Amino acid sequence: METKYYCQICKCSFARKYLYKIHLDSLKHFMRTNNKEELFQCDCGKYYKNKKSIQFHKKRAICIPIRQSITDSESSIALSSQPEHSHS
Repeated sequence: METKYYCQICKCSFARKYLYKIHLDSLKHFMRTNNKEELFQCDCGKYYKNKKSIQFHKKRAICIPIRQSITDSESSIALSSQPEHSHS
């Protein structure tokens, strides 16, 4: 079959127009055309498609907010780079 319809975003080809239209309404195409701002983001940086998924994640996981984990690693680096004082 010859490819007549092509979705540049998803890199999918279709031989029939009705299949192409079905694709345009699909979740795959929707997720690729919309920005992550429309998704739910946890403090740890993970993204979720719906509210229940992020609620489940927050109940089950120990989330360290991105900013806090960076600050913690910076302070551990600062502590380890300080010279030790000897008690002579």
